[in-house]
Amino acid sequence: MPPELRCPAGHLNDRPAVFCTTCGAPLPGAGDEVDVTRINPGAFGGAPDGMSPTGTVYMPGTGVGPGGIPPTGTVYTPGNAGYGVPPVEPPRKSSGRKVWPIVVIAVLALLVVGLGTAVALTSSKSRSVDAVATTGTPATTSSTSTTVPPPTVAPSNVEQQQATVLQGLLQQSTSDRSQVVSAYDDIVNCGSSEGLSEDEQVMNQAQSSRQSLVNQLDTLSLGALPGGMITDLVNAWNASASADGYYAGWAADESSNINGCTDDDTSDSNFQAASSSDTTATDAKETFAGLWNPVAQQFNLTQYQASQL
Repeated sequence: MPPELRCPAGHLNDRPAVFCTTCGAPLPGAGDEVDVTRINPGAFGGAPDGMSPTGTVYMPGTGVGPGGIPPTGTVYTPGNAGYGVPPVEPPRKSSGRKVWPIVVIAVLALLVVGLGTAVALTSSKSRSVDAVATTGTPATTSSTSTTVPPPTVAPSNVEQQQATVLQGLLQQSTSDRSQVVSAYDDIVNCGSSEGLSEDEQVMNQAQSSRQSLVNQLDTLSLGALPGGMITDLVNAWNASASADGYYAGWAADESSNINGCTDDDTSDSNFQAASSSDTTATDAKETFAGLWNPVAQQFNLTQYQASQL
C-alpha cells in the first residue's frame, strides 16, 4: 500500500496529486514531472490539449516556493481561474527615443525664428534701398537743412583785425605828412629847392589825400577800438587837410608877390590861417596817439608820434 501523501500543513491528498487540494501547497515526494495543465485543465485560457500557451512544464520541488510561485516570479493560485496566467513583464525604462521628437520640434522652431528674422531684415533693407532710389538721399537723412552759424571771434581778435586795418590808413597819412614837411621847408626858402609852384601842387595833393582818409574812416567798422580814438583821428585829419590848403595858398602868394618872395614870410594871411589849423591838428593827433600806441603795442603794430601823422 503506497504511503500517505500529505502537504506540509498535514492535509491528506490522493495520488498522483502534486499540490494540496486544501491549501494549494506543493506536496513532498512527487518526483515525477507533472504537466500542470492536467492538474487544472483550462487554466491557461483553453489552450488545445490542455497545454499552456507556452507549453511550459513545471516540476514540483524544483525551485517552486511555498504558495506555488514559479521561478519567473508569477504567483499561481491552484484551484481558481487565474492559475497559470503568464508572467507580467516589468515596466520598461523610458527610452531615449522619446527625447528626439522634442529635439526635432526645438530645431524646427529655431529655423522658423531665423527664417522670420532674415525675411524682416531683407524687407527693411529693401525699404531703405527704395527710399534712396526715390528721394536720392539715404532714408535716415533729414530733408531739413540747418543753417550753420558763422564762427564766433573772440573780442581781442576783432580788435586786432580792426587795428590792423586802421594801421594801413595811418601808413598812408605818414607818407603825406613827409611830403608836406618837405614842401613847407621849401616855401620858407622861397622855393629854392623845388620851386614854389611845385610846393603849391604838393600841398594841394596832401589836402586831397587827407580828405580821402577821412572818407575811408566813415566806411570802416572800427567799434572794437578804444572809444574816442577814431573821433580824434578824424578831427586831426580834417584840420591837417585845412592847413595843407592854406599852405598851398601861401606858396601861391609868395610866387605872385610883385615885390618878390620873402623868406619865411610869416605875415602872409594864408600862412597864419594854416598855422591855426595846424595847431588844432597837432592837438588831435597827440590825443589819438595816446590811445593808439597801447593797442599797437598789444598787437605788435607800429606806434606813432603826433608829428608823424
